[in-house]
Amino acid sequence: MLSILEQEKELDVKQTQKNVKEFFEKELPIIMIRAHTSYIDLDSPLIDDMSKAKHNDNTTDTKLTVYMQSRIWLSEILEAMQAVPERPRAFLQYRHLQRLKWLEIEDITGYSSRSGLHFLNQGYISFANAFVYTYDFRAWLN
Repeated sequence: MLSILEQEKELDVKQTQKNVKEFFEKELPIIMIRAHTSYIDLDSPLIDDMSKAKHNDNTTDTKLTVYMQSRIWLSEILEAMQAVPERPRAFLQYRHLQRLKWLEIEDITGYSSRSGLHFLNQGYISFANAFVYTYDFRAWLN
């Protein structure tokens, strides 16, 4: 049977969920901070301020590049989130974008943390599939 999906490989669901969770917990907060860098930090360099010998990677160009790359990544993350089904997406947003605690999420949704974790894990897999062209978080058993 001809298929356009990668069926010869079996998805390692647990590792894929772990990869996406680690991204949301460790990398996303840094991307969000970098994307909100103030333009006040982006001064125009003076000729006297130009480095003479060594480059310290703290230039206006570097800051602007990091800022713009972070904005692009945030845009791609939010676009991928739109492809996640509604309920798992809500749990991803509550837990990782709004940084709510499980008790707060339970109050908002009416679901227990156990049910919420189930939806969150579904969201991790959906996000991994939606984000695959930016970065592939998926892990394979074969």
